[in-house]
Amino acid sequence: MTRGSWRGRRRHWSVPTAALALVLLVAGCDGGEPVEPPTSATESSDEPTTEEPTTEEPTTEEPTEFPSPERPAAMDEESLEGAVAAGTYFMQLYPYVFATGDLSVWDEMRTEECSFCADISSKVETLHADDGSTTGGEIAILNSSGGGPYGEGHHYLVQLDISEEPSVRISGDGSREEVVGGDYPEILISVLYTSDGWRIEGLNTGSDQ
Repeated sequence: MTRGSWRGRRRHWSVPTAALALVLLVAGCDGGEPVEPPTSATESSDEPTTEEPTTEEPTTEEPTEFPSPERPAAMDEESLEGAVAAGTYFMQLYPYVFATGDLSVWDEMRTEECSFCADISSKVETLHADDGSTTGGEIAILNSSGGGPYGEGHHYLVQLDISEEPSVRISGDGSREEVVGGDYPEILISVLYTSDGWRIEGLNTGSDQ
């Protein structure tokens, strides 16, 4: 995830020794069956036939907008399931903000303590200020778990294994840069439940690669 400097950004927390409970697993695929073109047969005739010319209406393919991830219903309540859902939702916002420049939900969910979140916001603003954008880079959640609440507050720790699809960074001048995808295991997200909903306090990639 070089778009947002995934690698090398580590924040350390004191992780509780209690075993993390597995609460969510997301996987899926979709495919379509090929459609065979229709076949036709014509009978030969000694008499000449006249076929009226046919015209096809030109079709214009509408540009496909990057879809906004759906907010999980589990985020409506404070629970371990809600914490994992919040962490998952936040990660799936990552390619969306780069593709669209829409930081409204991303900035609403991050706290001032989350330096990673602020860095991503700055990179997105810079990219789109120059009329740039990205395509691709969808996030798939391979495995997720969480623990908490911890301490005197409403703090939770979420662990995600994710896979990121390749993406293309498009600059304002039209130049394109391909960005490789990859798998990122053991991403740790510090999540806090407040009166205004779930907030992200920090993120640790768990890798120096």
